[in-house]
Amino acid sequence: MEGIRATRLSVGVRETGRPHRVAANDVARLMYYLHCVTVGLGMDVLPDHLVEDTRWARLTAADTDAVYRAALELSPDQFLHTVLFPTPLEPTVAATATSLWSSPPSPTLCRSP
Repeated sequence: MEGIRATRLSVGVRETGRPHRVAANDVARLMYYLHCVTVGLGMDVLPDHLVEDTRWARLTAADTDAVYRAALELSPDQFLHTVLFPTPLEPTVAATATSLWSSPPSPTLCRSP
């Protein structure tokens, strides 16, 4: 009996993201990040209103606190180099940036809400 032999391997890759503008607000940016690391990675573990960054201004004080708590629990340190792979900064940006997370996340990190 002859074994099975693979003669050709074909892998298709397609881009799934699309441009998404995040408001210049810290809570909105955290909500976008939370969307990326939960819904974007298939872990729909937070209520929708906490990850829909376009609705940041409608959050109650308790909801805003929940966004901050979730962002602390799902810190980038837990995902860095496992599911998040930051791209090197351009030399002009690197000279002015304080960290990789000082600007809004790249829209290529996840699917937009």
